[in-house]
Order: sequence, then structure tokens, then C-alpha cells
Amino acid sequence: MPWTFYNSNGQRLSSAATNISVLDIDGATDIGADIVDADLFIIDDGAGGTNRKTAASRLKTYIGAPPRSVIKTADETLNNNDTLQNDDHLVLSVEASSRYSIEVWLNVNNRTSSDFACNMALPSGATMVWHTIYSFQGSTSAKDGNQGAKTTVLALSSGSHFVPLNGHILVDTTAGNAQLQWAQDSAVAEDTKVLAGSWMRLTKM
Repeated sequence: MPWTFYNSNGQRLSSAATNISVLDIDGATDIGADIVDADLFIIDDGAGGTNRKTAASRLKTYIGAPPRSVIKTADETLNNNDTLQNDDHLVLSVEASSRYSIEVWLNVNNRTSSDFACNMALPSGATMVWHTIYSFQGSTSAKDGNQGAKTTVLALSSGSHFVPLNGHILVDTTAGNAQLQWAQDSAVAEDTKVLAGSWMRLTKM
């Protein structure tokens, strides 16, 4: 004799066809955590009555992944150093075979009039184009060009500067990190700082 199942409201559940109105989700236990990629949803594939499961990770391909940001939590200082260094905080992961737009907003403090240099460390095979790099104080410099050994923000006079950068990244078949690099353009025995509160944001395209 086959089994017959009922929900908490006494409504009969049939393995052949159970209407969604019969499902009792109000009394279910809450997940109690953030939704993650491995969580499952029920979906009617093509709205034709073919019910399937789908992982939450598939929603990203439909909706689009939201931007990811990181904020610098402490000042970082270079003195008498024109060799590009990885920033301690401004780093985000990138997926293989993907394209990203990138925005960076730096609060740079120069003790001298030394120029400020920056670049982006990327996974093997990845490429990047800076669209604009400029300073809100002193002389301004707009840049259009490819990622290279160094990109200089020209003529930063002594004092604080807000330096916005933007561009796009094309990641080849190797995943990894996009990490800001920076240095003095010419080594000067004075402090050049990137201050806490500077930030970087990646948006997958």
C-alpha cells in the first residue's frame, strides 16, 4: 500500500504533482546564515513543469556579480624607495577568463614634490588598461595606456592629494589577485604615504 504524506496544515502531498500552494514554508527552520554558492533552490526549467534544483552560484550568471571593495585600514609609508611595492591592503581576487572594471581612490601624502608611481600586479597572462590617472591637487595628469612597469602620476607637490584611478582588467586562464603597487617615482629621503581610507573596487563585467 503506498504511503500518503500531509503537511502541517493537513494538506495532502502527492509525489506525482504537489501544488506550490500546498508547501508549508512558514514553519520551516530558518537557514540562520548567509546564502552561499552551494545552497540549493527549486526552479521550473523553462516554465514547462520540469522542476530542477539549482545552486545559488548560478544566480550570479543571471543577475550579475555585485562589485567587491576593499578599504585600506592603516597608513603605509615608503622613504627613499622608487621600487614598486605591493600595497598591504588594496588587493582583491580575480577569476580566470574574466573581465573587470577597476576603480581606485588613493589619499596620498607627499613630504616632498616627488612624483608618485603606481601599477597593478596581476595573474600571469592578465592585461590591464588604465583609462585615467590624475590628482586633485597640484598639476594633473590624465593617462591612457597599458599596464607596465610603472605609471607615474606627475608633479605631486608636497601635501595631501586625492588620486583617482580607473581602468579595466582582462584575466586570461589563470586566476589570482589584482593588487595595487606603488612607490616614489624618484627615490627621495622623505616620506611618501598612502593613507588609511584609500579604497579599491572591482566589478565583474
